Amino acid sequence: MKIISIIGTGRKSGKTFLIERIVKKLNEKGIKYAVVKKVHKEDFTIDKEGKDTFRYYKSGAKDIFIYSKREIVHIKKTEDFDENYILKLLKSIGYDLVIFEGNFNCDKKILVANDEKIGLEIIKKEKNVKLIVSRNLSEINGIKCLNIERDFDKIMEFILEGIE
Repeated sequence: MKIISIIGTGRKSGKTFLIERIVKKLNEKGIKYAVVKKVHKEDFTIDKEGKDTFRYYKSGAKDIFIYSKREIVHIKKTEDFDENYILKLLKSIGYDLVIFEGNFNCDKKILVANDEKIGLEIIKKEKNVKLIVSRNLSEINGIKCLNIERDFDKIMEFILEGIE
């Protein structure tokens, strides 16, 4: 299973736009993939007080599933997030590719940059940035940026390397 983390220089950097384009292409190619959204707010929860699922948690349940005809949600209550848990879960499903929107510890990260200064700061602290894409920057500190629209085929080549 190949894992790619798509990180950015902030809100409106183009991460979601890029993932939307990638998803369309993956669907065309019939590749089995998942997109995982990382939420950076420490107190974020999908589960709200007063809901049945919250009551199950308060009773001691750590794994809660909600399903309908069109959706399945797995709520895993944890004290500290364990990347190994989510990786094991994703591997067990048998995905060829998993795309994390947000910083995830993996070997291949794509930086989506709209701000050169912030992009350079990220490159200096993130050792696994392998590709930089942008709508408005051609380079960051001498490192070439691929254009998020014009160079999309090259971006997909990078993503699909070793999968097809």
